[in-house]
Amino acid sequence: LTYQIKLQSDLINGATSLDYSIIKKGKVKVYRFEILGEETLKTPLGEISTLKIRKIPEDDDRETFLWFAPRWHFMLIQLWQHEVGGDEYKMLLERGTLAGNQLSSATML
Repeated sequence: LTYQIKLQSDLINGATSLDYSIIKKGKVKVYRFEILGEETLKTPLGEISTLKIRKIPEDDDRETFLWFAPRWHFMLIQLWQHEVGGDEYKMLLERGTLAGNQLSSATML
């Protein structure tokens, strides 16, 4: 979760180099991400314009994509992972508030 928060902060600040040192099981790993472009997601909140990000795999047994909403301070809207063994995981924002405003596809902040 920590790298996701830092990734969000960097996107807010216009960063294009998205590399993060992470300590995992006592070892330092570098997570690298690339911006793939804009994508509209259909969600329970309606259609949301997002920026799609891919984690660049390095000795990793999973593929990871993240979608952030620029108009909502790059809030994470969806995360999808696929593991080599075939398991898939998906998290999708269904409801929430930001700065006291109920989120919907019409919410602009």
